[in-house]
Amino acid sequence: MKMKSLYSVAVAALIFSSCKKDSSGPASVDFQLQATNTVVGLQRSTAASVQWASGTATPASVKFEAKKSTSEIEYTSTANQQVNLFNIAQSTFGNMTLPDGTYSEIELKIQLNGSNANPALQLNGTYNNGTTNTPVTFLVTTPLLVKTESNNVAVSGGTFTAVTALNLNSLMSGISQAAMTNATQTNGTIVISAASNTNLYNIVVANINQFHHTDFNHR
Repeated sequence: MKMKSLYSVAVAALIFSSCKKDSSGPASVDFQLQATNTVVGLQRSTAASVQWASGTATPASVKFEAKKSTSEIEYTSTANQQVNLFNIAQSTFGNMTLPDGTYSEIELKIQLNGSNANPALQLNGTYNNGTTNTPVTFLVTTPLLVKTESNNVAVSGGTFTAVTALNLNSLMSGISQAAMTNATQTNGTIVISAASNTNLYNIVVANINQFHHTDFNHR
């Protein structure tokens, strides 16, 4: 089964909230996946769009790799659960404890595994050509590796949430209104997958490279 690697770099320093901590020490980090910017315009069209309304992902594990001072550390947390990308309360999939310190470089790797029954990634929405709505589904059943990078992240005890945002705003970049209008439909739905409308599928998968970033927020 071919692995697809999805890369995105968030180079800005991440700023934690300034609320007072009772004491310093190891920090507990929960991981989340969340869809953002869910209305997507199409190429060479001012009227046509796709609006994503629901979706899931199935993280199998998350790996935290970082440099702190002169040392390098690596932690892994298993998940093996499906999360709701459109409901932040149902988007948590793993947890790990990190030592105090300032991490000069962080790489987060989220392994998504899937099957036909529980896809690695699925998005459901509506394609509007300006006048008519058509259901659309984007479906990935093969493994995906979501990677983000961050610099200068300070950890000093407490509890944090690492939210990886899947920015859907440019998901359909390079896809025209004509391509969507002429797409093959399955029972009235435009299914974009490795087995259906594969030309569109390959474009969308390539576009995911640009979308995700991770913010670390103190709770």
